[in-house]
Amino acid sequence: MTYQEKVDWLLSYRRQENKVQELEQEMKELQQVLENQRALCTQGRGEWLRERQEREAMAIRERQLVLAKEQRRMTALADAIEIAIKRLEEPRQRRVLRQIYLAGMSQNQVCEQFHYCKRQVSRSHTEGVRELQLRPEDLRAGDGV
Repeated sequence: MTYQEKVDWLLSYRRQENKVQELEQEMKELQQVLENQRALCTQGRGEWLRERQEREAMAIRERQLVLAKEQRRMTALADAIEIAIKRLEEPRQRRVLRQIYLAGMSQNQVCEQFHYCKRQVSRSHTEGVRELQLRPEDLRAGDGV
């Protein structure tokens, strides 16, 4: 597996996390729409609103199922990344990769947090990714959960 393919795999956790956040935001918006409709119903606005509420409630339930599935995928992927990182021998490489790919920090933030120079972080990152030994089950993590 190439260096870039490994980086892409590691970055897939951030993409998955972004997808979950988008779904959570969508859920909040759907909930708000439903609450607004309930308020109108209590003001005596017709049967059509109740039917619309039922459709919105069904859409919310469907999105909740999608969100739960995506959250499980994200957890499985985070676990696989953590396991792959744990297999690295060098503690600094493990720390740097965890912070960048699981915590979402930039290399500069890692420098500040651990009081490393930029060169140390960059080198640890590059060497850590190169030494990462990915197994087939690591690559499948988060796909079919």
